[in-house]
Amino acid sequence: MAQSVGVKLYPLLFLAGIASFLVLTGKVSVSWPHRSADPAITVQEVAMLTAATNDSDSVVASQHIFALLTTAQRTGGTRGASLIREQLPPLAARVEADAPVFQQRLAALDLRTSEGRTCRTELLRANEQKRWFLSTFNNEVAHSRSTWPVVRRFKVRWHRWIAAQGTICNFSL
Repeated sequence: MAQSVGVKLYPLLFLAGIASFLVLTGKVSVSWPHRSADPAITVQEVAMLTAATNDSDSVVASQHIFALLTTAQRTGGTRGASLIREQLPPLAARVEADAPVFQQRLAALDLRTSEGRTCRTELLRANEQKRWFLSTFNNEVAHSRSTWPVVRRFKVRWHRWIAAQGTICNFSL
């Protein structure tokens, strides 16, 4: 079955929206005062890191997890909880399965600046923490009799973690 153009573009637009939100809220910043050896190289490395990160299957699976939570909350009750219990495990498994590929993809990048290498390290750390959050959430849902309290606790912890991240990559060009 062929997908429409809108279905193919939605993930890209979603990622662009997240990136814009993170830049606007100060979670990711690209500052422009002089400091780096060559601004063109640093900008190129930002593009390489962004492309490598966004090509990840775990990014798509993570987006689907948060879309699933939104849909399940709108549905509510037992139907929403069943939806989470059915669809969360394969999505969490996709995030977990993509971890080695994600690491290899970022490790393969030829980063020439210390800012680029530091950013790669921060992105790898953040991805590992995201994996832990989603794996813990999946396990708690699987082992709990009631889904909704687990979902509420996860969302509170997730939002606290996002707020504590500060700036993931700060390039001084």
